[in-house]
Amino acid sequence: MNKVSSSGESHPRELQWDRAALAKVFGYLDATTLVNVQLASKSFREIVKNDSVWESSFRNDFPYYAQRVTSRKQRRNKQVAWYSEYMDRAHREYCWRTGKLSKEAVVLTGHAGTVYAATFLDTPFRPGTIVTGAYLDTSSRGEIKMWLPSRGTTPSKVANSLEDRSTSVQVDTKEEVTKSGILSLYQLYGTPQIACTTFESGVHIVRAREVVHEESMDERPSSSSGKREREEEEDCLQRSFSVKNDGNSGGSTYSFYPVLECLGQEAPCAKTFVDKNSRILAIPSLDGAVRLYSLPEWITNCSLHVEEDGEEANQGKEATLSPSAELYDDVELLVTENNTTSRVKRKPVCALTMSEACNVMVTGGNDMRVKVWDMQHNVITSRMEGHSGWIWNVKPLDPFLNVAMSTSTDGFCRKWDTRTGTSVGQINVSAHGPGNIYPVTGVALRGNGWHMAVGSMDKSVYVLDCRMMKRLYTIGQHEDRVCRAMMHEDTLMTTGWDHSVRLWEFA
Repeated sequence: MNKVSSSGESHPRELQWDRAALAKVFGYLDATTLVNVQLASKSFREIVKNDSVWESSFRNDFPYYAQRVTSRKQRRNKQVAWYSEYMDRAHREYCWRTGKLSKEAVVLTGHAGTVYAATFLDTPFRPGTIVTGAYLDTSSRGEIKMWLPSRGTTPSKVANSLEDRSTSVQVDTKEEVTKSGILSLYQLYGTPQIACTTFESGVHIVRAREVVHEESMDERPSSSSGKREREEEEDCLQRSFSVKNDGNSGGSTYSFYPVLECLGQEAPCAKTFVDKNSRILAIPSLDGAVRLYSLPEWITNCSLHVEEDGEEANQGKEATLSPSAELYDDVELLVTENNTTSRVKRKPVCALTMSEACNVMVTGGNDMRVKVWDMQHNVITSRMEGHSGWIWNVKPLDPFLNVAMSTSTDGFCRKWDTRTGTSVGQINVSAHGPGNIYPVTGVALRGNGWHMAVGSMDKSVYVLDCRMMKRLYTIGQHEDRVCRAMMHEDTLMTTGWDHSVRLWEFA
């Protein structure tokens, strides 16, 4: 293109910027590249700043920037320049690469047994709410606790809020849920319901209900300032939990009601998977099967709140649901010795994950193989070998599940290309030498898939680089073996045999 001078003459050897064409090109760039492009010239900055196509691209890459404004503080924060937003994210990436934590780990205690289950709760719960489940060593029973952050807690300040409040709520749970210990907890997206598995073969969908005590509303001040406070608190009650200390009189109490029992399980289930629409529940079982359940529509149509004198949820009998499909790997049942083929007991399936469209599934178990399933035909397309121990975790590195990570009792983490059925890398996490190998237990994958935090039975918590396939550093230790790991934004949660929950915040 020719550049047109102020006198109207064209100069064929010089380049004229076509603003419309550049704006269209900028719309296909990710936000990180745009940050670099806009630094090239003042003209680029003007195009990037005023182009609506770019703004849409930026909002997709920075979800926080596109959040709906709900308070004066958020409005002020939203007016921060997009470059500052990028610099903040770049700082967090630096913290992950170098292991820079905002402070020492926040330790939450209160369980009387090993904490086997833990998860962060999303909408409709308050951001940063945690629910944990334990196995009581003395009574062989289970207990569930909820850890509640302060109101207004941002996703990046969960650990600080929980440390300041130290608020835990002993959840009132029905006998059939906790009679044998809690093994896993997984929220159904966008609902106040949680899939709960036990050390027996029980799988329950439990509904969290908040009961607000009416006297707490009556005892509020009647002045104009008190009226404003009451209106603000009532508005907050519609959005999130209202908690005072341990849920005593004047605040709220919480209960988990079993609303649906998933039938067909013949052994404990260490993991659960729920799709983003809360329509498919997939459960790997230690009996060697993967069972799929089609969740009914009414499972998502429920409220979190109930008045003290209001109607209880689930007054009737708990509903039941049979599996819509049972998947087995029949090849592993056939063993040939001395020209004789015989059937053997199925190996446990310990881990499972699916693609975003639920058309590809990856499983791992005690047969030491990672298996890729075609969910349209319910068949295995590849069996990938490489681990020398039981596979306890599998995680997707992209929405299409083209690449997956797995961890094993052999102390290694491996990356797999599910399209070709081959291993493309491995990391020695906790295999310190012959006779000194510690299983990798809990695994938490960061949102962008660049880093992964893992816990080990050597009591340590490690951070791995999933792109370079190397172990970066050790961020800390539990007093006993690490059991689970979960991620919420840039806050890592780990649980262990030391009866504690620890929060590690990168900032």
